[in-house]
Amino acid sequence: MNFSHRFPPAIFGAAIVSSKIVMMQFATPVALAADVQQIAREITVRIDGPGAGGSGFIVKREGNTYTVATNWHVVDREGQYTVKTEDGREYSVSQIQQLPGADLAVMYFTSPQSYRVAELGNSDNVSLTQPIYVSGWMNPLSDAIRQPAYSLIQGQITAIQSQNDGGYTLVYNTTGNYKGMSGGPVLNQDGKVIGVNGQAISDPRIGVVGLYLGIPINTFERLQARVSRPNLQPRETTQPSNTQSDRAFLEQGNEQYNRQDYESAIASYNQAIRINPELALAYNNRGAAYADQGKLDQAIADYNQAIRINPEDADAYNNRGAAYADQGKLDQAIADFNQAIRINPNYADAYHNRSVAYEKQGKLDQAIADYNQAIRINPEDADAYNNRGLAYYRQGKLDRAIADFNEAIRINSEYAEAYNNRGLAYYRQGKLPEYASAYYNRGLAYSDQGKLDQAIADYNQAIRINPELALAYNNRGLAYSDQGKLDQAIADFNQAIRINPEYADAYRNRGFAYYNQGNNRQAQENFRKASELYQR
Repeated sequence: MNFSHRFPPAIFGAAIVSSKIVMMQFATPVALAADVQQIAREITVRIDGPGAGGSGFIVKREGNTYTVATNWHVVDREGQYTVKTEDGREYSVSQIQQLPGADLAVMYFTSPQSYRVAELGNSDNVSLTQPIYVSGWMNPLSDAIRQPAYSLIQGQITAIQSQNDGGYTLVYNTTGNYKGMSGGPVLNQDGKVIGVNGQAISDPRIGVVGLYLGIPINTFERLQARVSRPNLQPRETTQPSNTQSDRAFLEQGNEQYNRQDYESAIASYNQAIRINPELALAYNNRGAAYADQGKLDQAIADYNQAIRINPEDADAYNNRGAAYADQGKLDQAIADFNQAIRINPNYADAYHNRSVAYEKQGKLDQAIADYNQAIRINPEDADAYNNRGLAYYRQGKLDRAIADFNEAIRINSEYAEAYNNRGLAYYRQGKLPEYASAYYNRGLAYSDQGKLDQAIADYNQAIRINPELALAYNNRGLAYSDQGKLDQAIADFNQAIRINPEYADAYRNRGFAYYNQGNNRQAQENFRKASELYQR
């Protein structure tokens, strides 16, 4: 739901939170610590279903409901899936949800047992040669291994790419990495998850080359935060269902909602409500489907019903408030966010939404106070830092604004809007070199998102402001390469090398461009030069 600030120059931020339906030399790896081994085993699950099977890891627990992260290609086939936990128990998966923008998915299962939840690290801090550990359940291998077997493999970060299809930017070598381990966690020496394992690099001439790809965990967190999901558990005040069928239709609707098939989801929720007119979750989730279609009056009517059945449903108040905000009814929206916060004083989304509404009304001090609360509850909420920075920007408190944009970027290095906003704050302070860097950094973020035209436009601006910014030429060349515009790419790598004759990456990138043109001689010359510079 878009409920955003727009004022010249273009600065991006506060949006209502959407409805919730609820090649180098390899050093010898260091010895695997026993505690990392235990952590990895306890958080990793085996996933079985219509495909060949894969792995995942537990990232969250809410009541008896666990959230598992994995690769989308592990669970992209229709059918029933199960997860097997480290104690050998198997559970049916209630829902699967794709995270658009990368080869990622989340899935949910319910258990009264207590399972370890992964501690997520900061993949922005990953460095070359850093030891890593890949955890997963490998598939059976001929007669030697007839059942899926748990495996933990040591390795080392060998490269960090700026972008790759599916979000795969971490490159690492391991002594083995077998089919079935896709979706498993990549851990650092502290036992924190820094990535999602998923692909093997192969050469068409020789096959797998011993290098593997993972998706940074920060990418997972960023994409998961953007996706709504159904309420997975009924509240204690919800009336019991009349039959099992209403729950079956509810779950069916949730699965359809997750696939963004809103019409089918609404039809399933209709069936659930027909069987049990007092099923509050069905009204709430149907309201979310209507809201995502832009049918706000129908969404509000459903939230009204959910609140009538369960007057203490914080999610329904928050969702109805979001719908009112999208209609421009800010007083009614704030009243609903107040109710959500009264019911759940630690409801970060409600504080966030109320702060956006206050800011829309020009009540910046109240908005900042709510952003403070949202950050207190979730100190890693990049949106809250960005939006509080916007409020400070509008108050003219530029140093505070820049500090908040810095925090947003620290949490999410691909946050294009935060780069933009920080750049405009620098511009307002008259710091033009920093302003050029803002365009460059936002271009990087767009590149990481695969938005190449937007990335090129930002690199153009950075070069216009600072014509000697070699990094901008190099990265614009990479974007042109990804678009297949090799002559333009080579021209940019030439400029980067002219500005900085010791720029090894630019030689390497120009070598790849020549190679893709079939010019092997010049490709080899550039690779040789890059190799010499890397060894200095």
